[in-house]
Amino acid sequence: MKYKNIVFDWDGTLGMTHDIWLAGYREALEKQNHTFIDSAIAQYFFHDRENTALKYPDLDMEKLMEFTVAYVYSHLDELVLYDGVMHALAHFQSIGVQMTLVSSSPRKLLEKGIHACNVESCFLSIISGDDVMRHKPHPEAFNQSLDVIRGKPEETLIVGDAKNDVLAGKVAGTTTCLFLPQENELYYDFDELKTSDPDYIITKITDLIQIIES
Repeated sequence: MKYKNIVFDWDGTLGMTHDIWLAGYREALEKQNHTFIDSAIAQYFFHDRENTALKYPDLDMEKLMEFTVAYVYSHLDELVLYDGVMHALAHFQSIGVQMTLVSSSPRKLLEKGIHACNVESCFLSIISGDDVMRHKPHPEAFNQSLDVIRGKPEETLIVGDAKNDVLAGKVAGTTTCLFLPQENELYYDFDELKTSDPDYIITKITDLIQIIES
């Protein structure tokens, strides 16, 4: 087996949370009499909130984020996993791969989403954004995750949907895998993500089975 450990990102990698965040932002913006098309919400509020606040000074960003986070939390019971995730996680458990989860999300959101999808038992360690001082692309969370399972970086594959996952994984000395499913096209420029130069690129989580067993 090529890799003994897999560190997964959560949002946009295992859990399809992006759509819930999009709906939350949309409703929060409507409450402040702003209407954006979905692609603009993804661009301005998923990736560039600081500049968006400058561009739209009439937006109360604090209230917008407060409403959006509350919306997401209240809708996490509706969360679904990407296709093939349960099959892949069960397979990796059956062959003894150690799996951990690292997310920049607050623990309150992360734990509710994981519970809703019934995947808590799959992971030997779950690290949220509340558990570290420095978020990705700093490797602190990945290093902490490997410390828990006593995993070696050279035996570890990191899987995520964002550039910061790849960059943090490289600094941590692990192998990196970028997840680019069709469902994420609205939220990212895939060509820009590829400039992070991951070791692998997949479009389905089940593609990991061949990578792990090769």
